[in-house]
Amino acid sequence: MGSEVGMGFLRLANSPARRIPGGCAARLVTVLAFLATLLVMPAGSSAAGAPNSITISPDGLHAMPRSTPTWTVTVYDQSGVAIPNQGHLAWQVDGINQKNTQRLDPLGIVTDYKGQIQISYTGNASTGSDRITVFVDMNDDGVLDQSEVSATTTVIWLRPTKVVIDPAAVTRTIQLSDVAGYGLTSAYVTDRTNTGLFGVPVDITITGPNPLRVGGTVTDSGTVTTDFTGTGYFYDVGHIAGIDTITANVDGVPTATATAQWIHGPGVLLASASSDNPVATNTPLTLNISLRDTTSAVPGVPIGIKITGKNAIQDTVTTDADGKASYEYTSTVEGQDTVLIYADFDRSGTFSSGEPSNTLHIQWSGTATPPAASTLTLAPSTQSLIVGDQATVSATLSGGDDSNSGVAIIYDVSGANSASGSEATDAGGNASISYTGSSAGDDTVSAFADLNGDGSQNADEPSATATINWSTGSITPPPVDNTAAIAAAQPAQPEAGCTYFAETQHNMCGDFAKYWNAFGGLAIYGFPITEPFQENGITVQYYERARFEAHPGTDDAKFNVLLGLVGNEVTAGRSGEAPFQPTTAKSGDCTFYAATGHNLCAGFQAYWEKYGGLAVFGYPISEEVQEANPDTGQTYTVQYFERGRYEWHPGEWPERFDVELGRLGAQVFSTTYGVEYH
Repeated sequence: MGSEVGMGFLRLANSPARRIPGGCAARLVTVLAFLATLLVMPAGSSAAGAPNSITISPDGLHAMPRSTPTWTVTVYDQSGVAIPNQGHLAWQVDGINQKNTQRLDPLGIVTDYKGQIQISYTGNASTGSDRITVFVDMNDDGVLDQSEVSATTTVIWLRPTKVVIDPAAVTRTIQLSDVAGYGLTSAYVTDRTNTGLFGVPVDITITGPNPLRVGGTVTDSGTVTTDFTGTGYFYDVGHIAGIDTITANVDGVPTATATAQWIHGPGVLLASASSDNPVATNTPLTLNISLRDTTSAVPGVPIGIKITGKNAIQDTVTTDADGKASYEYTSTVEGQDTVLIYADFDRSGTFSSGEPSNTLHIQWSGTATPPAASTLTLAPSTQSLIVGDQATVSATLSGGDDSNSGVAIIYDVSGANSASGSEATDAGGNASISYTGSSAGDDTVSAFADLNGDGSQNADEPSATATINWSTGSITPPPVDNTAAIAAAQPAQPEAGCTYFAETQHNMCGDFAKYWNAFGGLAIYGFPITEPFQENGITVQYYERARFEAHPGTDDAKFNVLLGLVGNEVTAGRSGEAPFQPTTAKSGDCTFYAATGHNLCAGFQAYWEKYGGLAVFGYPISEEVQEANPDTGQTYTVQYFERGRYEWHPGEWPERFDVELGRLGAQVFSTTYGVEYH
């Protein structure tokens, strides 16, 4: 909390109190104990030498009247080493906001472990200038003597005369698999000297198909306040192709306007017919369609179908959660059709330049080519497991003249163990067979695709087998090389240009720091618990609730940072538990995600939508379940996502729907590298 000095408009600016997650409680106690040792040291004592110089940052500031700038004061010894726990500090203001010397010793104020204190005050309504002087008042007389170390800086109080938006006009790309693209934008305010002005509130509004992100809120309008450079930052959130118009308004200054055009990124559309040419007339023909970008399937995109030739058809289908769609039609006449299939990104109902497309030529005749035979494979074909483990065999159905989706794969296990059942294939023709071994020995898994749905195997229905060896011994996994990870987890020294967190003694730098600040910060990701290091050829950094991964060239708007799937990793092996089994849509205040077969409801859904959604948390991978928190031992209602765990703490955080996030980054780091979980 800020300590008031003098008449109430001069004050020391300390960090605001914040809510510390339960998992950080031990670190908080350690930090408080450390601060207590500093407070009992004699004022002015230090492991460094005597004070020799002082710096004040920023130096030469321009600020708007009635704003409250903050300056950082650092005290150094003759070797240039910052002096912690330095007392005898005083400061004064000369100018239009004249203020007599303020001695800090009576308030118990000394420099922190970086050799720094922060000072701030609010300018009055007038324009003009002040000179701020900070000195080490060794004789505590409140007067700057010639022998005492000091530094000065100036602040010029002026009103804004101009605001501009940067960029003023830009074209940005929405990657197809993203929920949205984020375009970093700034409002720059200057005074009559054309210098950036601190503390100016700028009202930002947007019109067009997309919203803004101001701070952590997605909105159509909001307010940013300029920093020491005269700049306030916000995001244009692109999720629909089109042109956004952004305005920035400052009282008494001409309004600034900018435009941002959003276009869709490159996509790959694949299309094939269910039968080879020629196709017999009056025979249904299915067009199988798949839409992907460079990394992922793209759901929810209208796919235009335009058929010319012997038949004239114009129609639309939409890709499902797996980026797939199908279209069936029949010809009553012989001859050739040309089929244009395109991803209708602009929803115009017609093919537009730049939209991914594919063209097929269908020859209709009186006779049809025999359909391709279906095949079934089981993988792995052999595996060795320990009694009590769960065996998983992946079944893949391919070929044939019909869709391979929704086909029952009927299986039987014989040998040391017995089991049987049926699993339906997904849109890609895949199904998973799982059972737990209770006896040592060999099992044979036999399966067939029940193409006609009669429950028994017919001559044209494909089959496959796999072998599983069960033993009562132990299978030693290969050792994990944790040398780099262990080194990265050791306490680090502060690095220049980085944010250092004394709570965990780790730095946050570069693009990782930009992503952390732009997309959630402490409440979403927690503190860093390692320095960056190489993991499987990728530069990563672990945080309490996440793993940041550097993927250069993937998405400049998100600083080329992707989040690790720590939710999937921490729940590996739990797919057989009821909450993790795919289910059906619930009624009421819920949304069902077919991509994973799970619902998202009520407060959890509100939190997901407001604080990052798919891009930050991923899809839900479980239903809600009662589970003990490993940090506290308390049982809460939780739900797992691809990149996180939600916990409901009734009454503890109403402004965030009483939702807190589990420390999955710490859990994954602990289990992966064999270190103690903190």
